[in-house]
Amino acid sequence: MTGANFYTYVLAVLKRTDKSTEVYQAMTDVVMDMRLRFHSEDFKTISSNLTGCSAIGDYSLTLPTDFGHLISNVEIRDNASDEDYVPLEKISIGKYKDLYSSRLNTSTSNRDTGTPIHFCVFGGDILVGPPVDKTSYKFKITYTTEDATEIASGTSSVPFTDRYRKTVRYGVLKEIYLLLENYEEATVWSELYEVDIQKIIDNDYSNVRDDNPISYNGI
Repeated sequence: MTGANFYTYVLAVLKRTDKSTEVYQAMTDVVMDMRLRFHSEDFKTISSNLTGCSAIGDYSLTLPTDFGHLISNVEIRDNASDEDYVPLEKISIGKYKDLYSSRLNTSTSNRDTGTPIHFCVFGGDILVGPPVDKTSYKFKITYTTEDATEIASGTSSVPFTDRYRKTVRYGVLKEIYLLLENYEEATVWSELYEVDIQKIIDNDYSNVRDDNPISYNGI
């Protein structure tokens, strides 16, 4: 639905035409909340090769500018040998600091290097460890995109309204009634919104979960 079409859809319940600015702001807020709450198939993508690690001893990769949620571990490939490695294991920044303190050496030549096996997300970057021992490694991630674009009447397609327009409307009405300090109405729409969001999350999980989650390795 376009911004104008969805605005009309909201007014069918709200019945007020004096809050158009607030309604469009609420649309933006609700869409951003939904994108934060679950990994929609509509916004999943595979990155191009991440920039960074251009010299031996480097360890920092730059996340895409539209990065939202990390879906899988970091994939690593050596372009020089056409060799794919096991995806890097995600660890905390605390463990990363414990394992790779040599990266703090001012000179990259004094850092303990090797084929990266770990990574962590920190400060808008991906830190890999150990620091790279060659410059032919290429890294990719699967992630969901994030977009903070304001929704307006001229918006060609309001996210989620092709399949979840009712859910988005519930969220918008919740936001508007909170603004109007009509907390009773806000509670009603908030409860409907949360029920629908959970249905979407459950369906999303069902679509991507492993059909064989248990691995047997003998006695």
